[in-house]
Amino acid sequence: MNIIDWKEKFKENKCCAMCGYKRYPNILHFHHIVQRKRRKYRKKSWYRKADKRKPYIPVAQIKNILQLKKEIKKCVLLCPNCHAIHHRKGITKTFQL
Repeated sequence: MNIIDWKEKFKENKCCAMCGYKRYPNILHFHHIVQRKRRKYRKKSWYRKADKRKPYIPVAQIKNILQLKKEIKKCVLLCPNCHAIHHRKGITKTFQL
């Protein structure tokens, strides 16, 4: 099973942690609960694997299922709308794992 199939299977029967959206679970985003400190990154340094300034790895960049499982423990699932609203307005909703 490749990593894309594993992510899709993981999202089955899950819903958005904020609004409860569950019609198409494959569109849900992984949202890290503990956010990194806001710093201005140059685009190149954001994607550099050796960049030690990030306390977490963006889920889309992970290529190993074991590493993905470890990183997902730090995340909740949000629908695209709630994810955008959360980051745009800086909502301080607390999530439980």
